[in-house]
Amino acid sequence: MVSDDPSGASKVVKVRPYPIAAQLKGEVHELKGNVVKLTQIGFLIECEVPLKVGSRYQVRFEIPVYHHLIETEMVVIKTHDEFRGSLGDQRNYRLAELHFKNLSVLHLKFVTDFLRTIQQVHGRK
Repeated sequence: MVSDDPSGASKVVKVRPYPIAAQLKGEVHELKGNVVKLTQIGFLIECEVPLKVGSRYQVRFEIPVYHHLIETEMVVIKTHDEFRGSLGDQRNYRLAELHFKNLSVLHLKFVTDFLRTIQQVHGRK
């Protein structure tokens, strides 16, 4: 991200790529979560509510820095729950892997450009 300096020089401001706030809307409920890893086929999301494998959600999130809004259908592929913390102060850490069902070519370009920017993918593809 580039910000204008009063002296006329441009200054690069680094931002953390993750987590990315996301909203999921299913048949029964709506929930919020944090994307902890984005890929060209989907993402890993941490949420407080367990997701069921095979469930479909309309998902909405914004690509950091670029402010590209992604709204698309996704399906839950895998889930993983684990307890973290010290004894007596544990919390359930829920991760779910969701894949894009019909991501548009434009949205795929936005995702790919972001992943290149954060050096998570390399090359042209």
